[in-house]
Amino acid sequence: MEDSDEENGGKEDEERRICYNAPCGWVVYNPQTRDIEYFMKNPCVCPDESYKCVRAGEDLSASAYVYRCRQNTTADDIESPTSPDDGN
Repeated sequence: MEDSDEENGGKEDEERRICYNAPCGWVVYNPQTRDIEYFMKNPCVCPDESYKCVRAGEDLSASAYVYRCRQNTTADDIESPTSPDDGN
């Protein structure tokens, strides 16, 4: 029984992978119009509630805005369309 608890814990840890330096998501847009097509969330999550998944740059080759976990966000920061901790 102890082994199954460890396995479940391992799966739980895997599901809650932290986004340290990886993007927490991308907003893919039409390169001609820049109209947003969809948000692609990374399976990783921000470290804790003090971080928000906000627009941090752009990947022109992928026609996408890149979102990263940041602390101390301001009103000027653009948050991701879905919360990085909502499980979706």
